[in-house]
Amino acid sequence: MKKSALFALTLPVLSAIPMVALAQNFTYVNNWLNQALYWLRLSITVLMIAMMLFFLISVFRFIAEKDPKESEVKKKTMINGIIGLFVAVAVWGLIRIAGDVIGVDTENVKQTPAVTCPPGMTYDRGTGTCRVG
Repeated sequence: MKKSALFALTLPVLSAIPMVALAQNFTYVNNWLNQALYWLRLSITVLMIAMMLFFLISVFRFIAEKDPKESEVKKKTMINGIIGLFVAVAVWGLIRIAGDVIGVDTENVKQTPAVTCPPGMTYDRGTGTCRVG
């Protein structure tokens, strides 16, 4: 077995040891997943904005180009940009449709608190502390 595969298999197991040893619930895993989803959504948004800016810049360069040979290169760049943007939006839409089909609610994701309270206590968002009851 390759070292990278061994590392990929042992990392989740080693991450779960404190949870099992301390009889914890999975809230810290949920926090990690929520953070990962937040950064993934943010990176997708930034990527879409960058792709749109690339396309718009290529359109302006195509319009400003006077040389016919360079105009063809700029035209190919513009067409590649619009194809890439179309593919990205189509994949994004297919993922949303697949999520709707299997019942994943992407609009109202429950944010778990960053603090894990002891049993019998609840997290108060106003004060940021655990309270009885």
